Amino acid sequence: MLTTALFGGSLQPIALATLWPGRLGLERWRMLAALGVAASTLVVSRPVRDAIPDALRPSVFVILAIHLPNTLVGLDADRVRHRAVLAFDADEVEERSSFASVSEAPTDFQFFLHTAALKNGKPYAWS
Repeated sequence: MLTTALFGGSLQPIALATLWPGRLGLERWRMLAALGVAASTLVVSRPVRDAIPDALRPSVFVILAIHLPNTLVGLDADRVRHRAVLAFDADEVEERSSFASVSEAPTDFQFFLHTAALKNGKPYAWS
């Protein structure tokens, strides 16, 4: 139910990670996501377990398991895209963070413009 609310279907994140891993365009995104999920398991590890009340532990785990990977991958995506934009050397550039697109999801057809550039009078867009 949570994945349906966040991604538009329960199989969407699984398909992205397994069937379409190249669609995100980042080399390390699966490693960063796995690192975030692994870090969220610390919530149930013995040293941390006593610091978090039993009633809050599942919520803290889910929040970390979703937000930590999203943050790590989003920061990497912004870094990679910004470097590419600098190398492109456009005349005019307007960039928007990956985190802005999270608030736009899910939609039937999602086209979120992360970066728009103008070079030699020709427009370019990264989504």
